[in-house]
Amino acid sequence: QPCVVATTLIHTLDWRQRKAKFITQAEDGLFDEVLLRLIPLMGGEHLLG
Repeated sequence: QPCVVATTLIHTLDWRQRKAKFITQAEDGLFDEVLLRLIPLMGGEHLLG
């Protein structure tokens, strides 16, 4: 089933309150790709040296 990581929507999510469950592990490099998109949205471009 298709899924997305919405990097333009920054929310604080409490996975325990939402009763989230582990489904699968992300493919290698996905976390880094998400961070590269999130950091500029939070004003942290200077961290991407």
